[in-house]
Amino acid sequence: MINEFEKQDEYQQAINIVNRILELIDKHIATDFENKIRALLKLAMLKRLIYQPEEAKVILEKVEKIFSSSQSVPTYYLTNLVYEYGQTEQQLGNLQLAKKYFLKANELNNSELIKSALPLSVILFSLAEIEYELNNYKSTRIWLLQCLESIQSNRSGSDFSIARVYEKLALIELALNGRDHAKTYFLLAIEQSGNKLFPDYKFIASLYQRLSKLESEDQNEQKSLEYKLKYCENNLLDPEDSVRLTILNYFHRAKILFKMGNLDFCQKYLELALSLYPNMFLGDIRLFAKMNTLFGLSYLKSDRFNEAIRYLNRTLKVIPSWVYALVCLSVIFKNRKSKLDPLKEQIILDKLAAITQNKELLDYISERRNELSQS
Repeated sequence: MINEFEKQDEYQQAINIVNRILELIDKHIATDFENKIRALLKLAMLKRLIYQPEEAKVILEKVEKIFSSSQSVPTYYLTNLVYEYGQTEQQLGNLQLAKKYFLKANELNNSELIKSALPLSVILFSLAEIEYELNNYKSTRIWLLQCLESIQSNRSGSDFSIARVYEKLALIELALNGRDHAKTYFLLAIEQSGNKLFPDYKFIASLYQRLSKLESEDQNEQKSLEYKLKYCENNLLDPEDSVRLTILNYFHRAKILFKMGNLDFCQKYLELALSLYPNMFLGDIRLFAKMNTLFGLSYLKSDRFNEAIRYLNRTLKVIPSWVYALVCLSVIFKNRKSKLDPLKEQIILDKLAAITQNKELLDYISERRNELSQS
């Protein structure tokens, strides 16, 4: 995924090219107003993309002068000019003025007299974004639904991402307390984005993350965990993930599967994570310890005590502060089959709870305490 600095560098290179084109037009074909307008509009957009809206506005004023000074100038890019004014004012924080420009662009786009070079859906989506920033959620919904209709009917001729429209509709429904509708729109956004030739896996992952949070808030923990898994899966599909991020994703999936009680798959993802660990420059010893701890706990839950102790002992070698905690665990599980006195085990569990901050260990302690209280 291209980072922000690389994007800015690309935009600057594009600005240099457009400036060179403008020099050639002025030198050789000064009356080529159409190509000059096209280049100036492109330059204004690029200035806006590198966060120079004041300079963009100056360029747009030049375009406006060309329109007003010559009768031979085609109106083809008039809608684009008005729209770019709107985008620039929005970046400057003048939302009401930006809204006026977008409404004018929409009016021009629908005019029979002016042929527009700008897809209708782009204007409608910008109107929706402005209304959203102004907290006019019902108006936002109206513009988004019109945008959706425009794309689906192909009247706009746009390749605008319908998935982004669904995502924004979901956010609107959340703002209007329509949680079930929001979930539906998030799922539609995922479906639409997944249909692309080159899906945006990071975008899909972010949608699953939102769904997981919603289900968790609604106390649907099983569904929340399922969406968390989908979130991890799509993060792993991103071809530009570093080794560390891939390991973290495998580890995250393993933790979710552990909570769901799917211990076999939990262990498989931990194996994948640990297999990549040597490829991580210098490594992360705390992450290594956490993975081995979870591995040990998964074997403990399966009553495979020897394997559990083997993985827990790996952790002992990495982080000395965990030694006492893991020795306590080893004592508990080495003696489980020989019927350790429940009272003694309770004492050990209490000591263990007092010294560890590891969530997986604390979850196990709580679970084991409940088992002891019922026995």
